[in-house]
Order: sequence, then structure tokens, then C-alpha cells
Amino acid sequence: MKVIGCSVDTASKRPSAKLVVTNSAARDFSYLIQVEFIDASDARIEEVQDIADIAANQKSNMTVQSFEEANGAVKCQATKAQRY
Repeated sequence: MKVIGCSVDTASKRPSAKLVVTNSAARDFSYLIQVEFIDASDARIEEVQDIADIAANQKSNMTVQSFEEANGAVKCQATKAQRY
């Protein structure tokens, strides 16, 4: 899993992270993804979970959005990808 983009929507002020999740296994899997959004003062805004269903030996692009507003720049960190 890799974060490829991190931004704040100007209208809603909600941060979002764009990710690429890779399933290198020979069968389909679902992944529980966790992303942490951090503000400019290094305070955690929120940690959000989402699920990605990915076919065998494929990559999937996904966007995870926070439910909380952010003021200013944010950092997006992928904190967990659990396969099941």
C-alpha cells in the first residue's frame, strides 16, 4: 500500500488520501485499509478505515476521505493494511 496523493477539498475542508493497494497473491483478497490524517502542527485529525476488494495479482487505486475538517496543509499516512 502506498499513498500517492494527499489533499484538502477547498469546499468541504475535508482531507483525502489517494492510495495504491497491491494484491500480489494468486487469489482475490479484501484489505482493511487505515489512513491517518495529520495537521500542520503534527496533531492527528482522524484515522479512517476503508475496505478494498482486489483481484489476484492486481493493483487498485482508492481514495479515503476524512469526516473531519482540516485547516491548512495535512499529511496522510497509511498506517495499516490487513488482508482477509
